[in-house]
Amino acid sequence: MNTGPREGERLALPLKVEPTSSLSLATSLYHIEKRDYPIDPVAVAEAMGIGVKHVSLTPGVWGLYLATEKREYIVANSEHDPAEERFTYAHELGHVMLGKLGMKIGTPDLRARNRGREERIERRCDRFARNLLMPEQMVKRAVARGEGVEQIASRFGVPDYAATMRLREIARGRRKEQQQ
Repeated sequence: MNTGPREGERLALPLKVEPTSSLSLATSLYHIEKRDYPIDPVAVAEAMGIGVKHVSLTPGVWGLYLATEKREYIVANSEHDPAEERFTYAHELGHVMLGKLGMKIGTPDLRARNRGREERIERRCDRFARNLLMPEQMVKRAVARGEGVEQIASRFGVPDYAATMRLREIARGRRKEQQQ
């Protein structure tokens, strides 16, 4: 049953929010969009009125978020494989949803002074993307079925490194629960 917006309707989601964690925001967004599994970050962005671009970018640039006076956009590098592009769109959507722009163009000195802050923002957006694209309960079920990293990455349409990081996050959470 499709309980999401019909064609032409937009999700009633704020574009800038400050959640307590990227997990809570991604989980909330997942519950809104779970009719489409695996989650399609492009469809989520478009439903929110955010433009999506797929272009060839400079080597070393995976994607970017940009805003004009009229519209916001997320952009992924068309030179990357589909799993990497999908993760990049989710990551850039994290910048929008978390209200964190991250890396900015500036002088080398300015970029050096802001590097630690920017790296934290980038890690938070990566975490948002992993939470959105690989919901914890679905990953746990895949692990219970005996799926490994490559199978999980394939199932969720993400790069192997993203699946590896998600499995580590879930394992850390499980260890914390056992220690309490």
